[in-house]
Amino acid sequence: HVSLITKNFNEAQAFFVRSSNPMLALEMRRDLMHWDQALELAQRLAPEQVPMISKEYAQQLEFRGEYSAAQDMYQRGYLPMPAALDDGASPGSAAQQAFTAQAASVTAHNATCQSGVARCMMRLGNVRAGMQMCQAVNATALYLDCATILETMKQFEEAAMLFEKAEQYERAVMIY
Repeated sequence: HVSLITKNFNEAQAFFVRSSNPMLALEMRRDLMHWDQALELAQRLAPEQVPMISKEYAQQLEFRGEYSAAQDMYQRGYLPMPAALDDGASPGSAAQQAFTAQAASVTAHNATCQSGVARCMMRLGNVRAGMQMCQAVNATALYLDCATILETMKQFEEAAMLFEKAEQYERAVMIY
């Protein structure tokens, strides 16, 4: 912890990895947004966290305008759906509720990754694939984001169509 406070992050990581709680090294890198090191540590210490870290890294890359790298990270971020419960679980049981909550969390996570891929595809000029991905997600906020991206790229027909889907009819009419 002293190494962390004195900003000797590599030393702190080495100490944390050798400690009784090596996950502190991963938490430190994640908190510092040292994504490459966080991904490397996650591969070794907690492979189940790689998709979440990949999504967070992708969001930062997209914000910085590094769309190709962001798209790759979003694609690494997909989570598999949890295995279905066997038929013996009653509909209101704690196990069924936990499964439902986990499935909803995975669905939301994957939708965020799909949305990111769609936005990055559009910004990289792959409008057709971006439109398909956007329509697969079917979210008003994504329609609006992608429509705005397409409008700035002067892809007016596609932008207007997405503004319609986002229920921004006045903007769609203006563009048409």
